[in-house]
Order: sequence, then structure tokens, then C-alpha cells
Amino acid sequence: ADGCIRLSTTEGVLASGLTRAWVDRLAWIDQSSVVASAGTGLFQLGVDGQLATHDLGRGVMALTTSGAAPGLVAVAVTGALLLAEARDLSRIEEHRLLATPRSLAAHPRGLGWAMGTQECSLVCLRMTDRRASRLEGYVRPARDLCFSPDGASLATSGMNVLVVWSLPRFDCNEAEASLVETDGEPVALVRFHPSGRGLAVVTKPGNLIVLDSRTRTRQRHALAAPPTALVFSPDGDWLACATADGALRAYDWPAGG
Repeated sequence: ADGCIRLSTTEGVLASGLTRAWVDRLAWIDQSSVVASAGTGLFQLGVDGQLATHDLGRGVMALTTSGAAPGLVAVAVTGALLLAEARDLSRIEEHRLLATPRSLAAHPRGLGWAMGTQECSLVCLRMTDRRASRLEGYVRPARDLCFSPDGASLATSGMNVLVVWSLPRFDCNEAEASLVETDGEPVALVRFHPSGRGLAVVTKPGNLIVLDSRTRTRQRHALAAPPTALVFSPDGDWLACATADGALRAYDWPAGG
């Protein structure tokens, strides 16, 4: 909130830069640099302390990068998806959309990007031909999107059930939906297990639901407050959840203790 971006290790801060606005989104470009949005600007900070900036002239709705599509930063703004070059943020490829993206996810194999929109639709933009396809069918705008590790499925939040779309060729025109019951509670955040063996869901009222496809088990844990973040450890052994009361809780997988 103080407008500062910091790169740190467990031993301390490596580099920092000041943006003059609230830093609301942050993503790694590579092991030595990050990109962030603050106000209407994009900022890149490296471990050498160099801070590069570019003013987009409009607010950022979502931001993501992908190791499978190196060198590109995807930025969702009103009515468009911007693809900026990480080495020169002023070099931007704009793709106009008939909707406003609210959430954004990069395909794990670099095939493109998926967006949940304020107009209650799902839009996919393919990397190869830059073709956009659109799928109607949301009751509410998707707050969160998450691809399965193989990229064949996309889970979306926002409704009173978890919707998992099958996207074998990354085309919304071929998408098929599966519904996962969440006890009637709207889904806030969703994450696939790194191995693809299941997923974790947190609901807006503050409940964690763990689904293990291998053991076909389902566990439910009450949180003390609404969720703000959800992430698996890289090896998939642990699941961390942050809540609005300032707490961070870790659960082992799949036992959920």
C-alpha cells in the first residue's frame, strides 16, 4: 500500500522500487525480475535495482505471466487484453474484446490465456493465431480461474457450485462443463493440486473444501474468516490459505490436518 515493490530472499531485501501508487498485482517474469501494476502503470523491477515503468493510461483488472510463454506479460484492462514485452513494457500488442476481463489465467503449456469477464462469460485467446473464442454460461463474473497442470481443464469460481471446464484444444466452442457441489456456497478461490490429482476450493463464507480424485475423498474445514489467498507448495504436500483476519494456515495433503 506504500507503493513499494521489494525483491527479497530469506536473508533480506535484494532490491526495491517506489511506484507512487498502491501496488495491487505482482508476478514473476523470471528468477531475477518481477512485474507489477500500480494505478495505471506497469513496473518491472530486477535484482539489480533497476525499475522500468510504462503508463497504460487505464486501470489494470488482472495481470499474469507464464514460464511457458517467456517474455510476455498479459494484462487485462477494460475491453481488451494487452500483451506487453517483459524487456520493454512500452511494446504492447492489444487485443480488443467485447467484454471486460476481471480474472486472468495463463495456460501452463503456453497455448494462451483464459479470462472471466464482468459480462458473465469466459474468453480464451490462443497464442498461435491470436484467435479469441467466447463461452456464455456464468451466473456471476468469475473472480478466480485456475488451469489443471496439463492444461486440459479450467476451474472457475463465482457461482454456488465449482465449474470445471474441459478445454482439450483450448477452444471455448468445444468446452464442456462439470459441476462440483460446494454445499450451496459461492466459490471464492480454487487451485488444482500440482500433480493434477485433485483440487482445493475456498468459499466466500470461509470454508475450505479439499477434493482428492485419487482417493475419492472430500474434506471440509471451517476457516475463521473469509479467504484472501490459496496456494499449494510446489511438491503438493501442503496447502496454505490466508484469511481476512490476518492469519495464514497450512494443511497437509490429502489428510487435511
